[in-house]
Amino acid sequence: MVSYVALELVVPSRPARAGRWALRLAVGLVLFWALGNGAILGVSHWLAARHAPPLAAFAGTGNVERVDEHLWRSAAPSADGYRAFAAAGVRTVVDLRDLDDAGLRRNPGTQDVLPELGVRLVRIPIKDGHTPSAGQVEQFLSVVSEARGPVLVHCGAGVGRTGSMVAAYQVSTGRLDSDDALRQSLAVGPPSLEQIVFIARLERGDIDGPGLVVTATSRVLDSPRLLWNRLR
Repeated sequence: MVSYVALELVVPSRPARAGRWALRLAVGLVLFWALGNGAILGVSHWLAARHAPPLAAFAGTGNVERVDEHLWRSAAPSADGYRAFAAAGVRTVVDLRDLDDAGLRRNPGTQDVLPELGVRLVRIPIKDGHTPSAGQVEQFLSVVSEARGPVLVHCGAGVGRTGSMVAAYQVSTGRLDSDDALRQSLAVGPPSLEQIVFIARLERGDIDGPGLVVTATSRVLDSPRLLWNRLR
């Protein structure tokens, strides 16, 4: 009886062991999120301090920059923001948000102003945190090259998806190499890991995606931000 009681005290029960492993997993995930996202945020802030400041916001629209004479980039504009871009000469808007985008659901009628402004709307839907496919990049490049007047490209925050597409444009047209395009993208804001790898590989003409391991790691790192965007 004495040895049996001692054994009970020494050997933890299965629920106790499961609880310990769950705690370790939770701590590991928190550290993984903190270190991974902290590194991306740190590099982004460091480059932002050395990057030319963006233009003044158009009617409350953030991350506004004139890429070149053919292309503007920004966060999702308000109706007044679209009016300001139209007044600046923009005649085509490329919206990279997918229909499940939280910002698009919250403001469904913002783009109703575009037809009366004579601005064409083109949708190339990409999920938040993801990268464009080769076909989507080709479609975007065709829109810019065939547009009558400057094009505005935006997603929600004007950072990850917008930065990926702008980088593809800059590298494909020879305006920047992939390293400079990545530095510019990070200076605007922190993209996801898969978007960083996507831009870094553009010089090789590789637009088939960053691979399963990078993609899976990126989705885990990005999950807190995506969850917050859905809940707020």
